[in-house]
Amino acid sequence: MKQYIPTGLKQHLRKTLRKVKPVIWTNLGPVSWRLARSSPLASPPVLILSLPRSGSSWVGEILGQSESSLYLHEPITQTYLDQNVEAGPSFFEIDANNLPIGYRFAADAAFLGLPIFHHVIVKSPSQWMWRQNRQHQRALIKEVNPFALQWCIDEYKPRIIYLVRHPVSVANSFSRMGWTGKQFESRLSPQTLSTLHPNYQNFTHSFWAEMGALQAVTLNRSLEILQKYDDFTVVEYEEICADPLTTFRQLYNFAGLQWQQAIEDRILSKSNASNQNRTQTYSTSRSSNAMINSWKGEVSEGVIAEVRDAYCAYNPPYYAAADDW
Repeated sequence: MKQYIPTGLKQHLRKTLRKVKPVIWTNLGPVSWRLARSSPLASPPVLILSLPRSGSSWVGEILGQSESSLYLHEPITQTYLDQNVEAGPSFFEIDANNLPIGYRFAADAAFLGLPIFHHVIVKSPSQWMWRQNRQHQRALIKEVNPFALQWCIDEYKPRIIYLVRHPVSVANSFSRMGWTGKQFESRLSPQTLSTLHPNYQNFTHSFWAEMGALQAVTLNRSLEILQKYDDFTVVEYEEICADPLTTFRQLYNFAGLQWQQAIEDRILSKSNASNQNRTQTYSTSRSSNAMINSWKGEVSEGVIAEVRDAYCAYNPPYYAAADDW
C-alpha cells in the first residue's frame, strides 16, 4: 500500500536535503577552500549558458559524463533561489557592483572547483572525490542567466558554449511551466528598457509576443558580448537533436574534454528515448529527432505568428529565415 507523506513534512525534508553537502571534503569550512586552491583544475573552466528551457540540462549532463569533467548544475542560479525567499525570475539583469545574494559566493566556489553545494547542483558526487592531482579535470558549469555573461567573462574567463533554441519552442515550454508573467519588466532595468528599439512595449500585448521579443533582445545582447571574446562557440539545440553523436563530439573537442565509448552509449540512450513523457518537465531523456519541430504541433499558427513577428523585429541572426518557421 502506498504511503503518503504530508505536504509540510515533504517541504521540511526537501529543505533539509538541500542543506546536505554530498561531497564529504566540502564540509570542512575554510579548509575546503584551501584544499581546492591547493590543487587547481585544468584551465579554462567551461560554462554552458542558455535561457531556461533551451536544452542545457541535456547538454550539461552529456558533457558531464567525461572522466575529465566535474559537472555542476546551475550552482549560481540555484544558490540564489535558495537564499532569496522571495526571489523572482531565475534570469535577470545583474549589476556587477551590486550582485544578488549568493551570486559571488556560488560563482567563486564553482569556478574554483569547490562543490560546496547540495545534491540538486552536484549531480554526480562520485566525480568530486578528493584527488590531490586535479589538473586533468575541468570544471563544467551549466547556467541559465545570459544577462550575467559579461560578469562571468570579466571574473572567470571561461570557455563558453552558448546554446540557442527555436523561440517558439522556448516560449511554449515557459507556457507549460506557468512562467507567463511580465517578461521584460521583471528581468531588465528601466535604463536598459529605455534603450530598446523598437520599443519593447509594442510586444507586451500578449505573453507570446513578449517572449519572442525578449529572446531576440537577449540573444543579440549575448552575441554582442561574445563577439568581443575569443573562447566561445554557439550551438543550436536543433543541430544537436539532428545528429547528437557528431555534435556532441564537436562540443567535447571544443571544451577540451576526454571522450570514451561509454559516452557514445550514453548519448544514444539519452537521445533515443522511445516513450518520452512531456509532462516530466526536467527530464534529460528525449527522442531527439522528434524534439526538433515538436512545437509545431503544440501551438496554433496565430501563436507562431505572434512569436515570429516580435522576435524578428529585432533582427536576430538565428531563426530569422522563413524556413525556420
